[in-house]
Amino acid sequence: MNLWESPPFEPYIRDGKLYGRGSSDNKGNITNRLFAIDSLLTALADLPCTIKFLIEGEEEISSENLEAFVEGNVNLNRADACIWEFGGVDHRERPTQYLRLCGICYIELEVETASMDVHSGLGGSIIPNAAWRLICALNSLKVPNEKIQLPGFYDKVKLPSEQDRDDMCELPDMA
Repeated sequence: MNLWESPPFEPYIRDGKLYGRGSSDNKGNITNRLFAIDSLLTALADLPCTIKFLIEGEEEISSENLEAFVEGNVNLNRADACIWEFGGVDHRERPTQYLRLCGICYIELEVETASMDVHSGLGGSIIPNAAWRLICALNSLKVPNEKIQLPGFYDKVKLPSEQDRDDMCELPDMA
């Protein structure tokens, strides 16, 4: 907390930029959309369409209640289009859009190699080190080409259809 130049849970504008917890993920994106709507209302006096916001705060815990809410409110959620609050720019400063980004993977590893702490001068160099065992375990999860090595990890992954691939080829190159 002491590294923040302003309170992290309060929005703060410095040098024309917004600072605060969530300003680049969720809160900032939602705020941008609200300001855009405000600007449209100022310019047009009325919106040319109905705008609905579904703001969900459980993304960090796999959105456990979102599916039931959506299924239970089909008419409320009916829309012609949807804009997700997630996004940004790529390394060439091009806006990016993510399609079908979902899922969560949670893995917890515990390593114990001795029943008590062992000082390196008292045999610690010959007793297996839990930190190194953990490093080896983490290293085995993924190979250098980024492929995940966990059994079953890819079992339910849907590959892009031929239509998906054709659609991706039609995306304009913004560079």
